[in-house]
Amino acid sequence: TPENETIQQAARQDYEDFYRSEIMLRKLQNAPPFTDFLSVTVSGQDEEQVVNCCRCIKKFLEQVSGHKMVLYGPTPLPVVKVNNRYRYRVNISCKLDKNVRACISAAVIEFSTDKRFRGVSIYADNDPID
Repeated sequence: TPENETIQQAARQDYEDFYRSEIMLRKLQNAPPFTDFLSVTVSGQDEEQVVNCCRCIKKFLEQVSGHKMVLYGPTPLPVVKVNNRYRYRVNISCKLDKNVRACISAAVIEFSTDKRFRGVSIYADNDPID
C-alpha cells in the first residue's frame, strides 16, 4: 500500500513527521509511553485448569484494582503448548505504580498457593512485548 502515510514518511525519510503522527496515535490508543503493559502468565498440563486460573486472576485484579487497570484475556500465547504445558495470559494495561505492583504480586501469591490450581506456574512480566 504505497499510499500509506507511514510508507510515504519512510520513503521521504521524514522521521520527525513519523514521530509526530506515531506519538499522537499512541496517545489516542493509550499505548506506551502513555501507559504500561504487563501480563500474568499461567502454565500447566491441564488446559482447563490453566484457563480457569487466568479467569480467577482477572476477576481478582478487577476487584482489587479499583478500575485502575484494563484487563484482557485469558488469551493463549502464540505457541500455546510447550513441553506438554499449556500457556495462557492475562494482559494488563495501566499506569504502573507501587499499588499496581502490589495488586499483581498479591494475585500471583494468592493463586500460586490456591489448592485448586496445584500444578500450575504463575508469573508476572512487565512489558511482555519486549
